[in-house]
Amino acid sequence: MSLINEALKKAEESKKKPDPLWNPIKRERKGSRKKYYLIAAAGALLIVAVIALKAFLFKESPAIEQEPPPVVMEEKADEGTKPPASALLGKPAGNFSEGGTREPAKPSETGDIRKTRKIRTEKINPTRKRPLPAKEKELPAAKNGEAERYFRFAIAKERAGEIALAMDAYRKALLLNPDHEQARLNLSALLIDRGLYKEAVKVLSGIRKGDENPKVLFNLALANYGAGNLKVAIEYARRSLAISPDNFRAYLLLGDITDATGNREAALANYRKAAALAPDSPEVLYKLGRELDLLGNRKDAIACYRAFLNKSRDREKRTLVLRRLAYLQQGGK
Repeated sequence: MSLINEALKKAEESKKKPDPLWNPIKRERKGSRKKYYLIAAAGALLIVAVIALKAFLFKESPAIEQEPPPVVMEEKADEGTKPPASALLGKPAGNFSEGGTREPAKPSETGDIRKTRKIRTEKINPTRKRPLPAKEKELPAAKNGEAERYFRFAIAKERAGEIALAMDAYRKALLLNPDHEQARLNLSALLIDRGLYKEAVKVLSGIRKGDENPKVLFNLALANYGAGNLKVAIEYARRSLAISPDNFRAYLLLGDITDATGNREAALANYRKAAALAPDSPEVLYKLGRELDLLGNRKDAIACYRAFLNKSRDREKRTLVLRRLAYLQQGGK
């Protein structure tokens, strides 16, 4: 009996003591289930809270109703207060016949067409009176400043004798500011010196009111003379003298052009006018003496040649004049 009692006691004790291999797993499973329950409960509460908040916020907003379809109504034939549809669309008002010709619009008795045109103009041009953005206002000033920097750079290079760089800088200045008059004049002078007469004429033609500027007209005469357009050159030279009659260089140029045409008497007259304005100019004395020499006036030619030798330092021309003067003094013709 004692053995049976001990076995029963051991069975009861085994029931009360937890199994070390099974109970921790069981406890872990119970803990994981609790976590799932908590997560599910929190999600359900969140959904309920969102629904409640949405109902609270939109409880006073009316329901969106669909617009009813438009009702097609017949137009009345005698309706005069309604403006024509063409006036609202920006097209010429009036009725178009079957052939495509437009008939004049019928004026309204109440004068509503005039009001409609005013409203139409304001609708079509809503931004006409708005000021331009700041960037658009500053852009021309920036371009002019950049063009002026290229212009100054060109002048410096021209003075340094770097003519190719100066011409490129003048061209860049004109690309930024096509209305830079002095850049066009300087570039045209360099082009004429290099024999690029057609380009010089094109550059000078871009000057606004160039017909009123004697310098522009003088350069145009010089460029056309170099290009062989003698009639056009004479016209420009005369127009330059009409504005600036004290420009002795314009008389010299006109004398050269008329001499090229074969009219030596007219050339001599222009050289004399240049000598009256600049009697000490070596260039004037040289051309006047040469023209007198060609016309056979040896006495006056010798006087001009001697005056030229006293004023000029050009070795090449001095050599030519000395040879010619010695020949004339020996009785040659």
